[in-house]
Amino acid sequence: MLDSRADCGIVRLRITGTYPQHHNRCFSRSGTFPVIPRGGRASAREDRAMQKKCMKCGEVKALSEFYVHKQMRDGHLNKCKKCTCLDIRMARRFRGARARTYDLERAKTPKRKALVARGQRRRRKQHPEKTRAYSKVHRAKAAGKMARADQCQQCATTGRTEDHHPDYSKPFDVIALCPLCHRRLDLSVPL
Repeated sequence: MLDSRADCGIVRLRITGTYPQHHNRCFSRSGTFPVIPRGGRASAREDRAMQKKCMKCGEVKALSEFYVHKQMRDGHLNKCKKCTCLDIRMARRFRGARARTYDLERAKTPKRKALVARGQRRRRKQHPEKTRAYSKVHRAKAAGKMARADQCQQCATTGRTEDHHPDYSKPFDVIALCPLCHRRLDLSVPL
């Protein structure tokens, strides 16, 4: 691996972190990707000029379409962003309940709580009509004017339910759904 003839000794130079001036433009073994200089990122002009082939879909794309990964030879992951997202989505489907329990545990960390709070503040500003509908239903349930549902109206599972508003101008016209059915319904409704 540390062959001094391969790539003009770039492997050895990359490990030590020193780049002589004439090595900044050396190419990798495939002869297509310039080695990234000492700073870890190429300049914007070099970034536009460089391209890479995705190992999953086989398409040649700009380096900006690949996630940065400092352990890779050219500093970017071998899968494009689109393929990486698909792989992650498929892995989560395969893991199912294990992924959900991981998400629940991760949601309890202070960093995640702060991120969620910031997102909720932003959503409240962007969608005041939704916020008004949610708070009216919440206050009505707290006062006992509106009954809490224990069963999902779509799949009939018992347990925790969420209120789905088909029309936010009618805040008390809600459908009680389990979290999974609510997410499915929200994803199927066009925005």
